[in-house]
Amino acid sequence: MSTLTTTAIKPCCAWFTVNHLCNLQCRWCYGQGQSVSPSSNMDMKTAMNLLTLSQSIGIGHITIIGGEPTLWPHLIEFNQLCAQSKIKTTIVTNAIQFSDDEFWGRYVSCSNDTVSVSIKAHSAQLLQSATVSSRYAPMVKGLCRAFKQFSVGASTVYNRICAEYILDIAQFAMDCGARRLNISPCTPAFFGGKSHVEYVVEPAVMVKHIVSIYPKLVKITGGKFSLAMKLPLCFWPKDFIDTLVGNGQITSSCQLRQRAGIVFDHDGYVAVCNSLTDCPIGKYGVDFNDGNSLLSHLNSPLVTKLYDRITSYPSTKCVDCEKFDMCGGGCMMFWTSFKPQDCIPGWK
Repeated sequence: MSTLTTTAIKPCCAWFTVNHLCNLQCRWCYGQGQSVSPSSNMDMKTAMNLLTLSQSIGIGHITIIGGEPTLWPHLIEFNQLCAQSKIKTTIVTNAIQFSDDEFWGRYVSCSNDTVSVSIKAHSAQLLQSATVSSRYAPMVKGLCRAFKQFSVGASTVYNRICAEYILDIAQFAMDCGARRLNISPCTPAFFGGKSHVEYVVEPAVMVKHIVSIYPKLVKITGGKFSLAMKLPLCFWPKDFIDTLVGNGQITSSCQLRQRAGIVFDHDGYVAVCNSLTDCPIGKYGVDFNDGNSLLSHLNSPLVTKLYDRITSYPSTKCVDCEKFDMCGGGCMMFWTSFKPQDCIPGWK
């Protein structure tokens, strides 16, 4: 693979993986195979230190993830600290905990600035197939509360379990009050030194299916949906991509490609991507202690070489492609299991 021109690494956003406990445990989740205990929580001291560090290098937005971060015991306290520090926060949640009246009352008194709501299923039967949970009614109650309170959209993962129900899930999201829907293809998960694709829909099959159901998706959502582009744009029919772009129905190119973010695990380990938390590149208190030492570590020869390798062009055809900034050559995780030459026409 060819290599991109390197630029200095200075994250402008951060993800805090505050816990690993989840009340759903989706079968396709990248966290399923990670070598951490479900009881692992980011303690408040670590959260405060990482917040101070993040703020010192100009990070003004933190995304709180898990696990299921609404189960993190320090969430309300951390939200208060971020508000005092003028740091904006987003929480990524399945919203089930929002159905608990006592928790919801405490949460809305000091909520995150916005929520990113993830929908796993449209029915009790699919929820049981896709997760370890049978809490369908609480899920619906929590989703409806989140959409009403925050006026946000929903996201869902297109995977082997749920792909055939994607139109039902879209209708369910709209019925619950979602303002729009983002569909994100399931990507290979990397843990234990291996890439796992059990729940990833084969690229050609996914493209054919999504193109075929596009008119129905438009009708169900009123055109208010987007597709996270994790495959090269040239793998899709050109007229389909032109339609998505023209209608503002596409999101593409991740923070890793842009070197724009950083992921902190519960114990201060740092990763370059949520799917690569089993492959940390450093740790707070060991490789860095403050913002300046973090930036020095991120821009050290070893780490920049890793970034260069992970974000290299999947094909020399991508080097001069006018759509590369939008496309990014697809999600790098796909190339741990699929061959670029099978997905990039005219691959070199």
